[in-house]
Amino acid sequence: MNKLMKQFWIYGALPLTLLYLLNLALVKLHILNLPKDCIFNVGGCPSGYEVPDNAFLPLALIVTAVLLLLTAFNAFRVFKLTQTESNAKITLVLRTAVLVVPLIAAGLFFPVMKII
Repeated sequence: MNKLMKQFWIYGALPLTLLYLLNLALVKLHILNLPKDCIFNVGGCPSGYEVPDNAFLPLALIVTAVLLLLTAFNAFRVFKLTQTESNAKITLVLRTAVLVVPLIAAGLFFPVMKII
């Protein structure tokens, strides 16, 4: 397997997919563990009320940051490795995939989370 395909699949698509699924689970757990008392009421919470700590939100934010950094790094590496690629079709497909697929995944995050 050449460097380009290795970067795209083994260092790019597979870890990004796993991080995406982990992030979905953490955000879902965060939302499920929100207090159900006065936060969603029309009158709001009484003064002095503090929302209990939820450990899933910081974890979800960390995973999101790693996901964004890994996506940017993968796109940079794929663009760099495709500069020497002789097949223009492969170059176009891979460059388009590293830009479009993360945008589609980000757009589908909350609809997919409702399904899970």
